Amino acid sequence: MPAKLTIGLCLLAAAVEVVLCCTSTTNLAPGDVVAALLVVAPYFVLAGMSWMQRNNPRRSWLLLAIAVAISAWGIYLFAEDSYRYHTDPDYRLVQRWAVFLVPALQWVVVGLTGLVLLILRIRSRQEHS
Repeated sequence: MPAKLTIGLCLLAAAVEVVLCCTSTTNLAPGDVVAALLVVAPYFVLAGMSWMQRNNPRRSWLLLAIAVAISAWGIYLFAEDSYRYHTDPDYRLVQRWAVFLVPALQWVVVGLTGLVLLILRIRSRQEHS
């Protein structure tokens, strides 16, 4: 059950963040596909990890908590960025870092989570051998 919730949350958060990114740009270009992939990829990786850990309830709940945390944080920052883009003309003149920093920090969290899961998996296999 937590794995399915995590996957659903990851897909929903990825879609919301892409929409927020797209609403705060003036012209979309083919190169923006790379930025969109940068935004959604941590969620897809986290959803994949959740699916792989679906038989371990403790890890599944932990992954759900991580998904809730990074999606709430990411959506909040993207919404704040989009709001300021639409309401503050001076904000449109500066480089917006949320589009780059939010996914980068989400990648750090997802990467560390994957590393911890890998270590736990290796330890559990060593204990059973």
